[in-house]
Amino acid sequence: SALQLASKCMTPSFRMHIRAHGIVPKFFKALADAPSDASLGLCTAMVMFALSQDTLKMDLDRGSLELMLNLLECESKSGDKQQKVRELCEEIQSQGKAIHLNLDNITAAQLAMESLLSLTSKRAGEWLKEDLRELGGIEHIIRTVCECCHQITEFVEEWTEPLLEKLNKIERCLRILENVTSNNEENQKYMLHYKAQVFVKTLCRFFNLLHNELTLYPTTEKTPKESAGVAIREALVPLLKVVINLTHPFNDRGET
Repeated sequence: SALQLASKCMTPSFRMHIRAHGIVPKFFKALADAPSDASLGLCTAMVMFALSQDTLKMDLDRGSLELMLNLLECESKSGDKQQKVRELCEEIQSQGKAIHLNLDNITAAQLAMESLLSLTSKRAGEWLKEDLRELGGIEHIIRTVCECCHQITEFVEEWTEPLLEKLNKIERCLRILENVTSNNEENQKYMLHYKAQVFVKTLCRFFNLLHNELTLYPTTEKTPKESAGVAIREALVPLLKVVINLTHPFNDRGET
């Protein structure tokens, strides 16, 4: 049933219909136990992924967001539904969306992460900033950034395809962190003090790496988008914005 729902959510008119009647949160409330079953988890993540393709808001409530975050921990695949989910993802990619999704390794966790990364504070509302922190979403994104940065800074001698994929993932994660730290002191403090400033130290090392690499891979407006230089440049922008959000004065007295 969840897979059939995901298939229906591929149609813009159906998505508009269920949003108009406020049904989306009800779907996810009924699917709250999805993370306990690999097959149901994959299909539920596919529903979220299909809904996340719209430029409209996701219509998530706190319960739906909590379900999405729980699905981030579901790495196992489900063979019996894998092919159909892949076909739905291929359909989305054929429309020029979700180009970063690896169709050869689709899991509930990956689809949930893609859905989460598509969110911004503007689309989901100001409540997202608080709930992402309280429900562990910000911590998950921070861990993802730290793990990917570690793999890049330790092993980059040549920008291979796997490393570029990690760089792109970092860039998209940083865009979420940029949004949730904008004008939100609690999230700023959380990231600054996360595990003895490990996140801040990671950002500093990552900035030094990108700064050095950017001089080795100069770009122009005509540089192909898939090149290493463009990927480095694109990652540097949200990185700087996050750093600015984390280092600006919290109040008029200039205290930091």
